[in-house]
Amino acid sequence: MNADFLMILLVVAMSAGFILAIFNRGRSVGKVTNAEHEYFTRLFLLPEGGHTRWEAEQDVVSGLADGVVSVVAEDNYQLVSEAYPSDAEIAFSKRFLGNLSLLLPYAQEGVAQGWQTWFQETLPDDWQQYFIVDGFTVPVEGDIDKPWEITLYCERAEHYFCVSVREGRSKLCSIDG
Repeated sequence: MNADFLMILLVVAMSAGFILAIFNRGRSVGKVTNAEHEYFTRLFLLPEGGHTRWEAEQDVVSGLADGVVSVVAEDNYQLVSEAYPSDAEIAFSKRFLGNLSLLLPYAQEGVAQGWQTWFQETLPDDWQQYFIVDGFTVPVEGDIDKPWEITLYCERAEHYFCVSVREGRSKLCSIDG
């Protein structure tokens, strides 16, 4: 093929893409919806095909948070068809958002693994002073015995420690910047 033909083909493909983007702009399919909720400060309903059904932000006054804590459903539309949080999911969220310190015992084992990895030392007894709660996921059906995660921001490391909670015990998932 010659270079002129390839250039024409590229221009046609780019033009078609541009026209489709203009045509699809403003369509609601695939968009995140901001929803009102009686409990959550902000609630976002995600479209089908995403990693979750809903995400929320809660304004929290606590020494364990920077003012906002994120909460995300651990499931998607393949497991539950209703986009809005269920009563059990709301109850789970309220339990921990009402007292963020309840998350710390669940997170400690995974945080200790991350601390050892990052700092090459044992987690200090006063480890909580170095962390704030960034967010957590809500297990399927709000059942604490099902998998969920907690994300804490470590001020000393200037990174996020994400731990997964399984059967009441946590392990390090990642340390992210």
